[in-house]
Amino acid sequence: EKMWQAAEGKESTGNNARKETDEERVQRLAAEAAEAEKMWNLAVPERHWGITSPMIPLLIFGIVAMQYFISTDGQVQEDIEQNEEERLKAERLARRKARLAAEAKGGEGEE
Repeated sequence: EKMWQAAEGKESTGNNARKETDEERVQRLAAEAAEAEKMWNLAVPERHWGITSPMIPLLIFGIVAMQYFISTDGQVQEDIEQNEEERLKAERLARRKARLAAEAKGGEGEE
């Protein structure tokens, strides 16, 4: 009987130690979950924003500013391309006139 009680005592002590380990594990997991939640909130802050959030007007302003810069940059690039095209046309016209003038001189000498 004494052996039986001793075995039960050890078993109950083992269960207490096991419960403490489980409680520690739960606390550790809860702390890890809280840390993960903090990191997620830093990475995805808009998750908690509503229509009345102070960030909404800032985002709208940012979108409008970006669209303005994109549209004006496109016009500047278009102007640069148009000027380049006009320059190339002028160069081709000058070469054509020079070639025609050279052919005209060469044709006059043959007659």
